[in-house]
Formats: sequence, structure tokens, C-alpha cells
Amino acid sequence: MNPNQSWLAACQLADLNPSVPARSWLTERGSLTARLRRHWPDLAVELQGEARELPWHCELDRLGLSSDSLAWVRRVTLHQSGQALVQARTVIPAWSQTNPWQEIERLGCRPLGELLFQQTDLERSDFEFARTPSGLARRCVFRRQGAPLLLTEYFLAWL
Repeated sequence: MNPNQSWLAACQLADLNPSVPARSWLTERGSLTARLRRHWPDLAVELQGEARELPWHCELDRLGLSSDSLAWVRRVTLHQSGQALVQARTVIPAWSQTNPWQEIERLGCRPLGELLFQQTDLERSDFEFARTPSGLARRCVFRRQGAPLLLTEYFLAWL
């Protein structure tokens, strides 16, 4: 994961020159976890950490937050048979007991997708894309009752 990543709008995905399979994974609008599980039934989610902290500068910019804003940050790795496939980072500003995303704090090693794709009041922004030293990445903002959640997914070398 790169805290100084530059992001491209969805219309600029071709600038990253992804392969056809990579493009398919990057533009997946459904649950990425569900799609990964179809390919790797033994997919596991490893919680790397979660806490209230200062988001990265690019995250603050994307969410329109001031440089001293704290947010709930959750980091996980999705892997199969010891091979890391995707690293994900979730950032939720204005963290409180009344935040509609509060239940994420209780996910533990369950994937975020299980929660996201059960919601009927969910809005999702267009994807943004980046190339990182470890592979390709995408991010988008989900909104629930007006509250934002920034999800960034880093596809590791397998893609």
C-alpha cells in the first residue's frame, strides 16, 4: 500500500494498460470477495489492524477532510493457501456510535463485502485506479445515510 499514490479517474483506466483479465477484476461492480471465493473457495480474510487514526493525505483529499481529521481505518489481507491476493484499506470519517458504518468495528475477520452488499440504501462512486509497486489498485466511496466509506483495494502480483 502506498500512502502517496496518484489516482486516475475511471475514464483513464486504459492509461494503466491493464490486461483484459486485470480490467475485468478492476471493474467488478459486485462483491470482490464473492468473486474471489468463486476462484479460491478457501479464501481467508486476515485482519491486519483497525483503529481510529489519521488517514493518508490522498484519503483525506478524496474524502474532503482537513489534514487533522481522524477516521476509523481497517486494514485486511485476503489470501488463499498463504498467498496474499488483495490488501484492502477502509477509511470511515466522523467515527461515532451514531455513524451508520459502526457495525464494521465488529466484522473481525469477516469480509467487508458481506456487509456492503446486503445494504439496500448504498450509493457507490465511480472507481479510481492506480498502478503501485505491488500491482494495480482501485478505490471508491460508498455512502450510507450520507456517511462516506472509502474502500481501497490493492491487487497484488497475481493480477
